[in-house]
Amino acid sequence: MKQRIIFFASLIIIILIGWADVLFFGNGEQVYFSDLVRQILHVLSLSFTCATGFLYFKKYSESWTLPVWISFYSLIAVLIIFAGILEKSGLIGSKNAMISITIFFRNLGVGPLPFLALSILQSIAKR
Repeated sequence: MKQRIIFFASLIIIILIGWADVLFFGNGEQVYFSDLVRQILHVLSLSFTCATGFLYFKKYSESWTLPVWISFYSLIAVLIIFAGILEKSGLIGSKNAMISITIFFRNLGVGPLPFLALSILQSIAKR
């Protein structure tokens, strides 16, 4: 019962982080913050989402779920950094394409889908 409560609390925290990331930090349409501040806030929201899942999977998981969780968020961070480097260097002709890729990976990372998917895989593996 305690694990279920912690699961739903973690899920709610991840949903709230994702909601705040999209609503307040946005994809450039909002003018609440400057570009640099928005980028820092995006990285922080991605980090807090990773940390929330990390704390849950560290306590209530199989031995393979925590490395999968860390690897997934490491891959997202590397892809976002790589897309940013390509955009700044001008090697890619379309700036909008790189921004779209970055937004996709960032929104995937701050959303609840990875947490739910890994939790479902973990429950299937237990059976």
